[in-house]
Amino acid sequence: MISDDREFRQQLKNLDDKPQRVVAGLLVENVLELNGDDRVKRAVKVAKDEDTADDVLRQVFNEVKKATIESRARCDINCDWNEQAAHFVSKAASAAIAPEDLCKAQDRMWQVVVSCRMARSFALIALDDDSPNPEPIAQYRIFTKFVESKK
Repeated sequence: MISDDREFRQQLKNLDDKPQRVVAGLLVENVLELNGDDRVKRAVKVAKDEDTADDVLRQVFNEVKKATIESRARCDINCDWNEQAAHFVSKAASAAIAPEDLCKAQDRMWQVVVSCRMARSFALIALDDDSPNPEPIAQYRIFTKFVESKK
C-alpha cells in the first residue's frame, strides 16, 4: 500500500486518462456524504464510468461547475464549515471530470486529492473534532484497491 504523498502523486500520474478519471471518482465518492447536490453525485457516477462519452463528460462538467460556483457563493455568505466542505467536494468532482482544455489545475488529479482532503478537514472543524484527517490514508487505500482490481 502507498504510504506517502510523493509516491501517491507519482502513481496517479502513471495512470492513463480514463483510469485516472475512475480513481478521481472513487476519491470524491469517499467524501460525497459532505455534499447533497445531485449534480455532484452525477459527476461522480460519470467519472467512475470508463465508457462515458466525451460529450456527456462536457455536459456534466458544465453542470457540476455551476454547482461549484453556487457552493462557493454559499461559503462566502454563511461562513459555515459544512458549506466549505460541500464546496470542496464540488470542486473535487469538477476536477475529476474536467475536459483537459477546461481544467485550470496544473495537476488535475492532485486537485481532486487535495480538494477531498480539504472537504474532510472542514467537516472535522464543523464537528469540533481535532482528530487527524483520515482522508489521506483512505485515499491510499482506495487507490491500492483500484490498482489491485486491475491486475
